[in-house]
Amino acid sequence: MKSETKTDLTVVLFLAALGLIRLFFVQSLPLLPDEANSWQWSRHLAAGYYDNGPLVAFTLRAGTLLLGQTPLGLRLTGLLFGLGASLLLYDLARLLFRDRRLGLGLVLAVNSTLLFGVGGLFATYDLPQIFFWTLALDLAVRLFFIESQNSGNLIWLALGLSLGLSMLAKYSSLLLALGLGGFMIFSPRHRRLLTRKGPYLALAAAFAAFMPNLLWNLANGFAAFGHVLGLSHGNGGGWRFQTPEFLGTQALLVGPILFVILVLGLVRAWKRAAAGDPVQSFLLWTSLPALALFTLMSIWTKVYGNWTGPGYVGAFLAAGGALAGPLRSSVGLRRWALAALVCGYALLGLGYAHRPVLAALDLKPEQNPAAEMYGWPELGPALDGNLAGWTDAREPFIFSTRYQLAGLAAFYAQGRPETVCLFPPGERFNQYIYWSDPAELKGRDGLGVIKLSRGGGTKRLFWAGLDFDLEPVSYYRFQLAGLFQEVDRGEVRDLAGPDGKNINRVVLFRCINFRGVDRRNR
Repeated sequence: MKSETKTDLTVVLFLAALGLIRLFFVQSLPLLPDEANSWQWSRHLAAGYYDNGPLVAFTLRAGTLLLGQTPLGLRLTGLLFGLGASLLLYDLARLLFRDRRLGLGLVLAVNSTLLFGVGGLFATYDLPQIFFWTLALDLAVRLFFIESQNSGNLIWLALGLSLGLSMLAKYSSLLLALGLGGFMIFSPRHRRLLTRKGPYLALAAAFAAFMPNLLWNLANGFAAFGHVLGLSHGNGGGWRFQTPEFLGTQALLVGPILFVILVLGLVRAWKRAAAGDPVQSFLLWTSLPALALFTLMSIWTKVYGNWTGPGYVGAFLAAGGALAGPLRSSVGLRRWALAALVCGYALLGLGYAHRPVLAALDLKPEQNPAAEMYGWPELGPALDGNLAGWTDAREPFIFSTRYQLAGLAAFYAQGRPETVCLFPPGERFNQYIYWSDPAELKGRDGLGVIKLSRGGGTKRLFWAGLDFDLEPVSYYRFQLAGLFQEVDRGEVRDLAGPDGKNINRVVLFRCINFRGVDRRNR
C-alpha cells in the first residue's frame, strides 16, 4: 500500500473513531441554554432571527426530523459538519502543500483543541459556519492554485454559494469574502481574475443565497444586523478592556503549547508572504482579519472565545505550511509538537470526562465551569408539578424574561409546550418578540421561571428616579408586578447535577391576570 493511501486511510479511521466518541457524548449531555434557544428557532423556521442568520435553525430541524426532539437529534448535523470540516482541512493541506502527512498532523492538532474538540459536541452557529467557510477555502484554492483560470465557472458558483451559506450561519463570514477579495486585489498573479466573470458569478451566488435573510432584516428594521453591531460596540456596556482575558481564553481553547507554536508559525508565514509566497498570502488574508478583528474588539467589549473559530482554519494551514520544513529537520521542534498534542488531548480528555473530575474537586456551584449545562432536565418536572397545582380551568402560559430559560422550559416541560419571553423594563429584546403578541395573552395567568445567580448577592433596581439594592427574588417579583395584577412570593427550586448536588437554582412565580403589555408596546 502506498504511503499516500495509508495516510488517507489513517485520516478516515481517525475521524470515524472520533465521530463514534462524539456520538456517545452528544446523546449523553443535556442541552446548553443556547442550544435550547436554537432548538426553538428550529420550531419556528424563518428567513431570519433577531440574533443571527437562520442556517442553524434549518440544520437542527433536519436533525430532529431524522432522530426526533432529542439531544442527539439536535446535535447530529453539527457533528457531521465538524467531521466534514476536518476532511476539508486535510484536503486543503494536500492541495496547497502536496503533503498528506502535514494534513494528518493538522487534523490531529485541530481536533486536540478544546475549541474544536469540545465545541464540536454542541448545536451552535459555529459548526455550520466553519464547515462552509472551510469548503469555500477549498474551492478558492482550486480556483486560485489548481484549476485553469480560464475555466471553473461552476466552481466559482459553488464558492459563492458556500460563502452565502456561511454568512447565513454567522454574519462574521463576511470577513472571508473580504479576505478573498483583498487577496485577489493585492496579489499580482491573481489580480487579473478580477477582469473575468468568475469572481462576479461567485458574488452573485453569495448574494442570492443571502438575499432571503437580507429581505427579512429589511422587513424587520435590520434587527439582526443591529443586534450584531450592538455586540461589537459593547451593547451600551461602556469600556471593557478584556484583551488579556481574551488572549488567555484563546490559549486555553487552542492549548497552551499549541498556541505558542501556532503564533511562531504565523510569524514565519508572514515573512514568507512578505517575500512573495502566494499560498501563505492567501492563507493569511483568509485568517488574520478574523483573528485580528476580534482581538481588537476585546479592547473595548467582551468577545467570546468561540468567535475566532473560523479564522483558525487558515491560521493552522499557514503555520503548518511554514513549520513543515523545520519539523522534519528539528528533533526539538518535533518534541514540542508532540507535547502540544499530548497536552491538547489531555485537556480534551478532562473536558469529555469532566464529571468525575469536577465531583472530586467538590466545587461550589458558582465555581463549577460545567454548571451551565446541568440540572435543567429537572426543570421540566418542577414546572409540571407547579402547573398540576393550579385550579383554574385554563392552563397558564409558561414564560421567562430570558430567552435561554424560555427555551429550556419548552424543551423539558411535558409535551414541549410553546413558551413566551416577556420583557419587563431593563430586559433586552430577543427572537420571542416575533413569536408572541402580549395583547393576545391579556387576562391570562402565567407561570414564570427565572434563573437565580449561583453566587447570590443583590441586584440594583432603578425605579422612580431612585436606585436601591434588592434580594434577587424580590427584585424579579418587583419586575413582574408591573406586568401582572398579582405575583406570588415565588417558589425557589434547586436543580441537581449528575452527582446529585444542587448546581442551578430557579424561582417559579405564579402570576395572575397578565395586563397585556410589556416593554415591546409601551
